[in-house]
Amino acid sequence: MDRPPAGPSDHWCATAVHSNGVQLPLITRPIGQLDDCVEAIADWLTSPQG
Repeated sequence: MDRPPAGPSDHWCATAVHSNGVQLPLITRPIGQLDDCVEAIADWLTSPQG
């Protein structure tokens, strides 16, 4: 997290970093949809990584 949410126009972004340093966007959602981001992170953590 870069900073706390500042208002309704902010959004959550979840990004993974591949072992070669490439950023892999997982999800971007409006600030009111934190649960979607948490679910996407949980799915990514429990899925086999190639």
